[in-house]
Amino acid sequence: MCKRFVANVMTVLFLIMGVSGNVVFAQDGWFNFDVATENCGYSVSIDGDQAAFLGYYNDDHLFYYDFVLRKAHDTGIDDAYDPPCIRGNKIAYHYRKWTWPYEQGIAIYDITTGAIFDTGISNARQPWGRNYFDGEHIVFEEKTETYDVNVKFYSLSDGTITDTGITYSYWASEPSIDGNFLTVGVAGQVALYNIAAGELTYLSEAGWDPVVRKNVVVYIDEFDELKYYKIDSETIHSTGVTDIGYAGFSTDGERIVYNISGEPLHVYDIAEDTITNTHHRGCSDSDTCWLEISGNYIAYERYEVGTNDGDRNQVYPPTDYNGDGEIDDCVAVWFPFIVHVAATIDLEPDTINPNSGGQYVTCFIELPEGYDVSKVDIQTVAFFSDVADVITDPAMGFAKPGESSVEDYDHDQILELMVKFDRADVMAVFGPEKNEVILQIAGAIDGELFAGSDTIRTTVNPGLTNKVGEEIQVNTETAGNQNQSAVAMDDRGNKVIVWTGSTGYSQYGANIYGQLYDSQDNPVGSNFQVNNYPYSSYYDTSRSPAVAMDDNGNFVVVWWGYGASGNAIYARLFDNAGVPLGDQFLISYYAHGSYPASVAMDSNGNFVVTWTYRTSWWYNKRTYLYAQLYDSSGAPRADRLVVYNVTSWQSVVSDVAMDPLGNFVVAWNATSNINARLYDSSGIPKASQFQVSTNPIYNEKPDVDMDSVGNFTIVWQGQTAGSSYSSILASRYNADGAPIGLEFQVSDPEYYAYSPAVAVNDRNTVITWHGYSEKGERYDILARKYDNAGIGGDVFMANTYTNSYQIDPAIAIDNRDEFTISWSSNYQDGSYYGVYCRSFDKFFPVD
Repeated sequence: MCKRFVANVMTVLFLIMGVSGNVVFAQDGWFNFDVATENCGYSVSIDGDQAAFLGYYNDDHLFYYDFVLRKAHDTGIDDAYDPPCIRGNKIAYHYRKWTWPYEQGIAIYDITTGAIFDTGISNARQPWGRNYFDGEHIVFEEKTETYDVNVKFYSLSDGTITDTGITYSYWASEPSIDGNFLTVGVAGQVALYNIAAGELTYLSEAGWDPVVRKNVVVYIDEFDELKYYKIDSETIHSTGVTDIGYAGFSTDGERIVYNISGEPLHVYDIAEDTITNTHHRGCSDSDTCWLEISGNYIAYERYEVGTNDGDRNQVYPPTDYNGDGEIDDCVAVWFPFIVHVAATIDLEPDTINPNSGGQYVTCFIELPEGYDVSKVDIQTVAFFSDVADVITDPAMGFAKPGESSVEDYDHDQILELMVKFDRADVMAVFGPEKNEVILQIAGAIDGELFAGSDTIRTTVNPGLTNKVGEEIQVNTETAGNQNQSAVAMDDRGNKVIVWTGSTGYSQYGANIYGQLYDSQDNPVGSNFQVNNYPYSSYYDTSRSPAVAMDDNGNFVVVWWGYGASGNAIYARLFDNAGVPLGDQFLISYYAHGSYPASVAMDSNGNFVVTWTYRTSWWYNKRTYLYAQLYDSSGAPRADRLVVYNVTSWQSVVSDVAMDPLGNFVVAWNATSNINARLYDSSGIPKASQFQVSTNPIYNEKPDVDMDSVGNFTIVWQGQTAGSSYSSILASRYNADGAPIGLEFQVSDPEYYAYSPAVAVNDRNTVITWHGYSEKGERYDILARKYDNAGIGGDVFMANTYTNSYQIDPAIAIDNRDEFTISWSSNYQDGSYYGVYCRSFDKFFPVD
């Protein structure tokens, strides 16, 4: 990922115990206005320890709430229009003048004195923004007879109105003002007006919905990315956050709170460049999400819309939002912005066999330096589902009293708290449709809340088709030859397997096929054809696919084969449901001796393809290894790169790996050596090419993978000095291309080994190949796992079917340390070769 996430770090300040031993989370910071009289808050604004909002069903009364006194106050104003804007002890609000043409005025309510001051503004348009008042100025849109809108601001100190010179046809985005600057979005541009200098400028890039606080302008650019502009330094900065859409964001100049539909609210810290997950659900795409951040609090609305009777904010499903036993129609919520303790959680067993006799699931809790786990209140320790709000949702189970202890269980010189949960309670979480869940563990220590999570699964769930650890047949068409598989996986374990399929025994007349699986190896849909130009004659074919996937599960497939331009290198993009994002498109025209292509993708769907091109002229023989960068839509990002070229025909096979930010490495074989070269995300070489292999006798078939910070491992098929066996060799490198240790041998030196593949994450490297597991005539799929210190485990066999030949493995790994290996199996599906796969957890197969 391109940003550093701080998990599980938002909550209310206090925890209190109920008499039954259950945890009751204090509702300080929550406010739901007098449900009995069918009132509740909406259109919130916040500043310091006070918030302003409007109430439904009571003539849109204007209220303010004091967090220190925990008390709501009715201003008595019943004709306010949303949104109010509170700054200091003053609330600015719009009201309708009930004379034709129903223009709006702007008034100010003084919290200290209770006085109402009318600014005299009579023709303002109701703002969509909530940051139009800074305590000294009010920015507003003045309607004209031609329906154009002029942006002006009002000064409280002298009652003057100033025209900024910004004019547009009726619609712009959220005028905002703070201190010496105001900003507004006009026709895709961010306008910035300097009040003191009377100067109007525009940001250098397109943008929408700007809001300004403390000399920082936050906006969305034309690619729907959340960015901010620092006025003092005149610099634009990216947050890496996308898909904000309709649902909203706000800032206090130091942090940005934002809402992505269907996700919890998140907070981006400008100084730290970190993102915090609040675990508080925000709005859907169908609702404007009024939200604001200030001091210790975030204010926001949360709607659970049911039906609609013509007023978009009415008729909700009856819900007890704040847990007070009363049914709420809607709610405006505030909570203290207090960072709590991020715990490290380890659940054992990781996998539950419900047929065994175990009574408990054991949980080991490790807290950061400075916290004494012996002070944890055991009665408060509970587990929640991964989607639960640990502040408001009920716990799913509590730690068993009398079953806890404190020791250094993992021998890392840090004490852990061990507690136990009833196994039956944990099993109830799986339901009929899951064999894997993420559990959140939370509890109290010295008045603070700690929380963390871990994954747990079950081996048996009759509602599921497949189980992690089973050998699965991927292809449903069994006639002929189904082989040459490739696999890609996102961070959550969703995966796609692609392969070459032919109903004949040769590779002529073949197509490329694919199959999606979820993280539990349940098929998503059925086998689908990747190429949309099926062969038109016996000699037209598509084969040798490669595949890469981004963090959202979208993927790209490349292959050598038939299309509109004849036989050439092609690619096709798909979304995470396997729906094609357009037709296959050309990477490179066919030339004499073309070799299979390779592909890698970053976290945002940008990708790079490498392939070998050989000229067809015998009198001018040349071999080129090319690389081409593409964006997530399949458009080239730059001219193709020449990675390697030579004035002869060579059999150059390459592989490419990319980190989440788009930096990539290309590895290839040439003149019996393995070489590599590093590039940045723009395709600029980081250094010269370097030789990987140390023994120049025989080296081929390189494969490479990269972790999240650019460290990479290259594996290949070669020979060691003095040996006649084909072995699997490997070398590890850091993100700058510096070797980490020496070249090492992966396979058993006494057995033949072929066709290696490697998968890397931040903790593990797993290498697979086909070869003899013992002296004989049978090939099996073998693998070996290494930790990030380079220490390897034993060689293990991936396939469970052991008749005939198992060949050509491919591998992918996710961030949960689970990995999937696919391969071709001879005669297992009743015909020539079929495609099979098997998934493994961090403790190897789940049987």
